Amino acid sequence: MPSLASDGSQPDAGLVIDKGILYGTTWGGGTSNGGVVFQLSPNSGGSWTETVTHSFVGTDGYIPRSTLMVDHSGNLFGTTYSGGTSGFGVAFEITP
Repeated sequence: MPSLASDGSQPDAGLVIDKGILYGTTWGGGTSNGGVVFQLSPNSGGSWTETVTHSFVGTDGYIPRSTLMVDHSGNLFGTTYSGGTSGFGVAFEITP
């Protein structure tokens, strides 16, 4: 397992874009080393601002490894490899 990084580590899935903002996941790092959902917002001049949208702690899922999907309202959907009430992963929805 990768070392703990508060903003996530080991990005493994693709990115999605919604209204110019990129969203993705990492399968390591975060508050419990269970991965994060993050967003990258463009700044003027070509730089980006990173924000952790959600940090997985186990009961809500652990190790997100799929590319996110986004609906017309901007909600993000994905799955985790493990975690949840039975330990076999979850399907989740995040509202950024």
